[in-house]
Amino acid sequence: MRRSELSKVLKPLFRSRESAQDGLVDKRLYRRTSAGTAAWQRQDPGVLLDYRRILGLIESDTHPDSLRARLARYSEADLSHLLDELVEQGLLQAVEAGEHHDLDFTGSFNLADLRKAGL
Repeated sequence: MRRSELSKVLKPLFRSRESAQDGLVDKRLYRRTSAGTAAWQRQDPGVLLDYRRILGLIESDTHPDSLRARLARYSEADLSHLLDELVEQGLLQAVEAGEHHDLDFTGSFNLADLRKAGL
């Protein structure tokens, strides 16, 4: 693949990564609280079924993109709203994602470095 062809492929990837980082939701990870774990384990009927389904998918620090893949029936906005509601109810905790949570491993890629390498 020639350099100009590779550049055409990589530029949209970097643009989508930059726009994804602009959204607050994509910078947060979610983890169950002890109340969330108890609600999931007991299948608490006082907690909506949709909430329990989401709680069951979250075992440790979970990125919203991981949930979107499993909960495709929800739009991005709907899922974000559900996650916010779970946080408000104390069933989930939202934490800031660090650099080591880079899901697509492009955080360390630099287009200039790729060009220097002749890629």
